[in-house]
Amino acid sequence: MNQANGRADFSAAEAAYLEYVTEYGSIKANPNSTDDAVTYTYFTAAGKGILNFKINNGQWIAAGTGDKVSRNTDVSKWTVDTALSDNIKVGDNVAKIWTIHMDPENGRIKGYYCAFPAPGGYGYAEYQNIVNTLANNGDTSKWQQK
Repeated sequence: MNQANGRADFSAAEAAYLEYVTEYGSIKANPNSTDDAVTYTYFTAAGKGILNFKINNGQWIAAGTGDKVSRNTDVSKWTVDTALSDNIKVGDNVAKIWTIHMDPENGRIKGYYCAFPAPGGYGYAEYQNIVNTLANNGDTSKWQQK
C-alpha cells in the first residue's frame, strides 16, 4: 500500500505542477537552488503545492541538490526497495511532502525529495501551518522564493 501511495503522491505532484504551468504559462529559475532547478513542493495532506518553495526555519525540505535528491524518477519501475530521501525506501513509509526538481529551460523533471514530518518532530509546527494555509486557500507568498 505504501508503494501505491508513493506513486500516487508523486504523480499528483507532477500533475499539480503541470496545472500551474498551464495556468501561468511558464516556470522561473530558482535562484536558491544549487543545481539550477525549479522546485515544486506538493503537500499531500492539502492536495496542493507551491512553486519555488522554501522554508526559513526548518530543514525537512531540500532547497537544492545533494545526497537527498533522488534521480530515480521512473515511478513505473519503483519497488518497495526504491530509495527515497534520508535512507527511507518506498516500502518503509509514505512521504507527506514531495519536492520535484525541474530543469528551468524545459520543465523536465530532474529529481525529487521526500519529507516525512512527524508530530513532535523538527519543523512539524511549520509543516502544519503550511498545510492549513494551503487547505484554506491562504496566502503562501511567504514560502515562495523571491
